[in-house]
Amino acid sequence: MIVHHSNLESLEKTFSIDKKKLVCYHCGVACDLKGMVEERREFLAEMSAVEDQPYVAPAILRKSILDYREKRDQFMGIKYRITFSKIGPITFISHLDLQKVVARVFKRAGIDTLMSEGFNLRPLLSFGPALPLGISSMSEAFDVRVPTEWEDFDEVLERLRLHAEPGLLFHKVEVLTNKTPSIQDQATAFTYFVPVMNDEKLEAVVNQIKALDALPIKSFSKKEQRDIDKDVRPMILDISTGELQVDEKIKELINQVSPCQMRGVMIETAVSSGSGIRPSELIEIFRGFGLEAQRPIKVAAHLRA
Repeated sequence: MIVHHSNLESLEKTFSIDKKKLVCYHCGVACDLKGMVEERREFLAEMSAVEDQPYVAPAILRKSILDYREKRDQFMGIKYRITFSKIGPITFISHLDLQKVVARVFKRAGIDTLMSEGFNLRPLLSFGPALPLGISSMSEAFDVRVPTEWEDFDEVLERLRLHAEPGLLFHKVEVLTNKTPSIQDQATAFTYFVPVMNDEKLEAVVNQIKALDALPIKSFSKKEQRDIDKDVRPMILDISTGELQVDEKIKELINQVSPCQMRGVMIETAVSSGSGIRPSELIEIFRGFGLEAQRPIKVAAHLRA
């Protein structure tokens, strides 16, 4: 057992009362284990660290980067939110790589952004919940901080579109305040369109799901590193049949990686702290009912005002 005590009371309890010992793993360093305990005891005595008191996190650790910038009289810039689509082959770009791609779009467009602090400087771009690889989305967003106010949003969007990769479509610019929550905190629901090959069963399956009180599935938990039971029925806010209602050119671009020119299921799912029903889980849900579900397409993101 390797223990690093912060006070004499807990150290004495471990080594004098409970009689626990440090364990040697024979790494070859040849440590003096008893000497290490005595040295620790001497250091704690010199620091007058006697009583075992519960740790209370300093309030300053909970401050945001804006609080630190204000304290140092640094400029926080103007904050904007830009909505965009990520469709077609670019959907196979990861979330982290997408941030780099967007940063390069800003650089090519000649639009300045504020930079982070520290050794590894980066543009102050803040994205919403990550999309899985291969999932097309009509409704994504990111927040950006810039040094000067944008007077013409249409001009900014035009410059971004001119230098964007195919499939990266910029739609709208909104002004935010420093108190506006992040996209992750504001997201309450996502709406997906799930294309289905065999639509003769479509209506019956949708009605069946509506009538269910519970819909358990197996979901892999990264925390527990195993499959756990997950009831997704409370997360399904609305479900209906329909078609993807977008421009034909956009539909053709989506169709390059996600077959979408067919009927399917329009499903609205609840989101909490960026987490909800995964697109892969949507596919498994509908396949469990005998539908030949294709890769879902995210058509809307609902943000709390």
